[in-house]
Amino acid sequence: FPSHDKILLLIMGLFFIVPIKNGTINKNLNHENLYNIILEYDVKYPDIAFAQALLESGNFTSKLCKTQNNLFGMKMPYRRETTAIGKNKSGYAKYSSWHDSVEDYLLFQKFVMRKKNMTRDEYMSYIGKHYAADKKYLTKIKQKIKEYKLLFI
Repeated sequence: FPSHDKILLLIMGLFFIVPIKNGTINKNLNHENLYNIILEYDVKYPDIAFAQALLESGNFTSKLCKTQNNLFGMKMPYRRETTAIGKNKSGYAKYSSWHDSVEDYLLFQKFVMRKKNMTRDEYMSYIGKHYAADKKYLTKIKQKIKEYKLLFI
């Protein structure tokens, strides 16, 4: 897991050292902060994850993103660990924060790759077949990656 900064808490005369994720926990959702937390969580193929978040959230403008902190259009899972705290009527997951949505995407990846560590091409093929119904999904993902390539340096 990612490196952590620590914060010292004083509670009822006892000292606790609590890890926080390099200060991103309270940062606003923007392109740079999203990409940085994707890197902090060590998400595989971070440029693909970033592009998916932008596409699925309508560049952070979708109702799902704004009201449920759901950046990836994730449904509430039934067979894997999740950071979701509930779901809406349509079954889309709800998160306490946008970074919990990123962490859930990491859990999704780990579940998908639990038997086989996919290559980049295999992962792209998987999300093209199983993630979205849009036949142009991979083309749109590749376009977003090109559009934001300077961020990935």
